[in-house]
Amino acid sequence: MKSYDSWSYSMTANKLESRERNMHFEIRLAFMPISMVMHRSSNSLAKFLVNLCAIVGGVFVAFGLLNGFLLGIQRKYNGK
Repeated sequence: MKSYDSWSYSMTANKLESRERNMHFEIRLAFMPISMVMHRSSNSLAKFLVNLCAIVGGVFVAFGLLNGFLLGIQRKYNGK
């Protein structure tokens, strides 16, 4: 597991004043620490095959339902 430290910042105010001899420029930034934990995990071959079969089965069922619906409409209009 890898851990990354990062910083996020946002500008909270900005100000620019110009007078005859006195110039003023001000930027305020707010820094907030962010810690991210990233991990990589791998699935087993059996889980991959189960997920693949679920996708193929879902597509098969969806097209079967669509086919049945369209076939019902065709039979309704053809009078069979």
